[in-house]
Amino acid sequence: MKNERLIGMIIKEKSMDDTIKSAVGNLLNGIDPNRGNIEDIRKQIRKRFNSLLTDIEVDYNIPQEVLDKMEASFNEQLEIFINNMKTIRRDRNKAINKVSGVKLKTELQQFYTDKYPTDDLGWDIDPYATFEDLLIALDEGNGKRVYELCADDSVVRERLFAELANILGVDYDTIYDKWMQGRY
Repeated sequence: MKNERLIGMIIKEKSMDDTIKSAVGNLLNGIDPNRGNIEDIRKQIRKRFNSLLTDIEVDYNIPQEVLDKMEASFNEQLEIFINNMKTIRRDRNKAINKVSGVKLKTELQQFYTDKYPTDDLGWDIDPYATFEDLLIALDEGNGKRVYELCADDSVVRERLFAELANILGVDYDTIYDKWMQGRY
């Protein structure tokens, strides 16, 4: 139904930019600007738009020049959205660093081996990763990266999550829920 409304607006020669803004809005349904890799999101939106263009072209025989204008306008709107996403993330990261500052810069391995000196799995933790890296991976829903950072061990991961919760002043469940919502 949304596609039919969009196509109707195109056929009636309503402002192309307004039409594409509306289309981008429809294509963005369900996309959280705080989660996921920006390039993956860009590809996902592009794939949705290309599918929409194909449907329009096949079903309504829209001239190529109109489709080209739609494509150009879409690209412009997509870049605005992506830049807004980057701004949201940059502002979020600045706020996090301001609140938690130095503690987020603590290296995971250093913290873990100091706190749990008899647990040899601590040496399997990425030696350069920080709590900030862990937080970003969780915020982006990047489960694979979380595994890489935390030595792929549930006890190590739980202990690091507990300390991250402590640094941020939130309960453990908040961190764990972010973990469970991630992509693997």
